[in-house]
Amino acid sequence: MSFNRNPKMPPGTPTLCLGLTLGLSLAACGGGGGSGEGGGGGSGNPFVTAEFRANYGLANIRAANAYEAGWEGTGQTIAVIDTGVDVDHPDLDGKILPQSTDIAAGNGTTLNDTFGHGTLVAGVALAERNGVGMHGVAWGADLLAIRADALNPCDPFSACFQDDDLAAALNYARTQGARIVNMSLGGGGIPNANFRSALLAATNAGIIVVIAAGNASGANPEYPARFAADPAYSGLVVAVGAVNDANAIAGFSNRAGVASANYIVAPGVSITTTSNTGGYASANGTSFSAPHVAGAVAVLRERFPTATAAEIVEMLLSTARDLGADGTDAVYGRGLLSLSDALAPLGFLWVPVDLGALVEETELRLGAAFGDGLTQSAALANVLALDMLGRDFHIDMRGAVLPARDVRASAFEGAVLRSADRAVASRIGDFGHWGLSFTDSARLPATLAEPDGEDRSLRSWWMQSGTEHTQTGLYYGAAAGRGAPSILAPIGFASRLTLPQFTLAGTGSGAFLSQEMGKTARLSFAWHRGDGSDPSAATSLGQAWLEANVGRVQLALGLGQADEEASLFRSTAAGGFGTFASTRSQFVTLGGAMPITTGVSAFASLTTGLARPDMENGMLSGWSDVRAASYNVGVRWQDVLTRGDRVGLAFGQPLRVEQAEVDVTVPTALRADGSVPSTTRRIDATPSGREMTVELAYDRAVGQAASLATFVSVAREPGHDRDAAPAAFGGVRFSLGF
Repeated sequence: MSFNRNPKMPPGTPTLCLGLTLGLSLAACGGGGGSGEGGGGGSGNPFVTAEFRANYGLANIRAANAYEAGWEGTGQTIAVIDTGVDVDHPDLDGKILPQSTDIAAGNGTTLNDTFGHGTLVAGVALAERNGVGMHGVAWGADLLAIRADALNPCDPFSACFQDDDLAAALNYARTQGARIVNMSLGGGGIPNANFRSALLAATNAGIIVVIAAGNASGANPEYPARFAADPAYSGLVVAVGAVNDANAIAGFSNRAGVASANYIVAPGVSITTTSNTGGYASANGTSFSAPHVAGAVAVLRERFPTATAAEIVEMLLSTARDLGADGTDAVYGRGLLSLSDALAPLGFLWVPVDLGALVEETELRLGAAFGDGLTQSAALANVLALDMLGRDFHIDMRGAVLPARDVRASAFEGAVLRSADRAVASRIGDFGHWGLSFTDSARLPATLAEPDGEDRSLRSWWMQSGTEHTQTGLYYGAAAGRGAPSILAPIGFASRLTLPQFTLAGTGSGAFLSQEMGKTARLSFAWHRGDGSDPSAATSLGQAWLEANVGRVQLALGLGQADEEASLFRSTAAGGFGTFASTRSQFVTLGGAMPITTGVSAFASLTTGLARPDMENGMLSGWSDVRAASYNVGVRWQDVLTRGDRVGLAFGQPLRVEQAEVDVTVPTALRADGSVPSTTRRIDATPSGREMTVELAYDRAVGQAASLATFVSVAREPGHDRDAAPAAFGGVRFSLGF
């Protein structure tokens, strides 16, 4: 065996190697090495302490992230079948279970480790984290120490272990409830039938048996580690080779060879661990690689209590860091143990709701009226998801709720100044009462572009007929409420503040009819059908208006209806949230304008909306009626700076959801029988804030065929987000007719 009893001796100090070759001998020979850190937690990780750094192996297997997440092997029992343990060592004495025994002697009175090997091994696996010396991989686990050396003390030049004693030790570990066995021993020929029978009984009981590969520099592991290649043991025997602090295979370590599929490497050169002197020592050998893996198994079994033994082994092997030749190879086998990777999700994550949904495809994109609603819901902060091995992970799904895109780029100037038609449309020709117009998106101002900035290449064709009392028309490729199709709105209202339902519609086609009723009233109907290019847009929008003059006051009453295929006020859902069914929303608008004095008029409007949404196949269901509202008030001035110019000032609230509740049903746990219970909470889905917007616009003609318009808008709590900083935007547009 090779170890240095002086914990302060520098790296690379020569060590004593006693090669044991008869029978089953201690697998603990090897060369020297240095120390290092290969990861497993940055300097900000509170678990990367001097005690952690004492054994560089903890960093190289990336253990600190596991500790930071709260996993240290608590509640797990590791059976160490070896030369006993120092029962008085301060890092081990409180962890030794009373069932620990000397299997050869048949009692626990001679458990104390006189040779020292078992104490070295146990320390690597589970030495206590107490601020002194070093600590083990699974410092929260318990130790079932089983002394199995036949001679007292173990003679390094004779057989230390007998097959029948090791068989009895395996059987004892099984009957005492250990689910992890570490055997840092090996050599000689194939163990006898008693040993093989005991090993089979252990693996059939779901015990993971971690065995050192041996220190003979061989192409294959020695027995019993070579049983890792035997399918009779269901893949639950793991052979472990040794690497140094640079993650290179140790010269003394047996390679993966025939056991490569169930072979993994871990640090085994110059490993600082507990000594039977009561202090600490530096040791070399696959004997000290194996307990790194046994400790990792304990951490994984604590973290995933419902996982089978085969699944735990698969976690270890499939997440090992590849070393040497690509993939599984005859030297490093599956690669270097990586505890943080073994704890991380493997493959995709999915939410176990209804038919299941991938986490990466789970999204709730809110429309502007919802603002930041649901983005901070505590009900979504701890959602159970499963990986491809069926392991449970709890994730914060609030980040999958995306607040509304900024849609403040509006047609406010058109609403206030009533100039939208002139600004963006070009007259092609007149044919009696009929006229043909064309609008090109290249001539639209940036402020009227789509909210996500994407060029929709909007080109609109218009046919309209106008007589003294009737107006009719058809259009193709226009966006409702944007620019040319302002006929949908009465008295020039085209702002998102005045007619918020228009923001639900995307590009499409439609028709309108407007008929005078006497000298003081007009009845209008309009219908817009989306072209399907925007999945969040309403499939259709219908609007009816009754406008009437009462004295000097112009009043308007509007009734609207929006049909959305898979959205709610432009909110869309996918994946684990479910999907919106068809939603129909009704809107009522009251508006009016009144002259105050020559060239000055006031206007106001109020719109309320009601939707009854439904969702399927996800965490969101049972929506209440959703009520929303928008309003604005303002003043217009004419002939302010020059004859024919106009100024508009308005104050208001964009469409905001004022009332909405929804049931959030969240999967919460994974039970041992594979079932997944869930909890349901009724939550408020309204936004946290209330956007208030002040807008100012100016428009004037330039010559006979051109116009200049500019506007600026300032919003408090933009996007209905209480924590959002005030926002301002503006635009300038110069239009030239042809």
